[in-house]
Amino acid sequence: DDDFFHIHSSNERSVARFVQHFPVSCQLTGVEQNVYDRIRARLAEQNIYLSMRIELAIRRYWKVASRLMEPEDHIRPGIIALDWAVAQKILPKLSGNGAEYEKWLIQFRDDCAGNRMVQSAALLDQILQWGNRRMKFFQFFH
Repeated sequence: DDDFFHIHSSNERSVARFVQHFPVSCQLTGVEQNVYDRIRARLAEQNIYLSMRIELAIRRYWKVASRLMEPEDHIRPGIIALDWAVAQKILPKLSGNGAEYEKWLIQFRDDCAGNRMVQSAALLDQILQWGNRRMKFFQFFH
């Protein structure tokens, strides 16, 4: 997935233009879009930007999964679907080291937990645990 990361400030504008062309059925609902925007803003803090291909994959996954998911512990199906999409499409790409990256991962985990994204928060906890055992080198695959 070489095209996953883009370090261009114009990427946000490009994504906004790209999203406008999605079929209405692929566009996230207000609540999920708000959560997703905050995730993308958190990623941008580490100069991590999603490619158009990943954006589309997340939205397509959300479109299908949000219809199939059942509410769980009063969590909206759309949030559960977004949680799984983040866990599958974004978290495996994370890799970094040092105390600052650890601090950022903790903030990202807290964001996920605060938005009831249980799977993503749990996976970020694992990344933090593994990284702390490996001299502050944090990555999804260990």
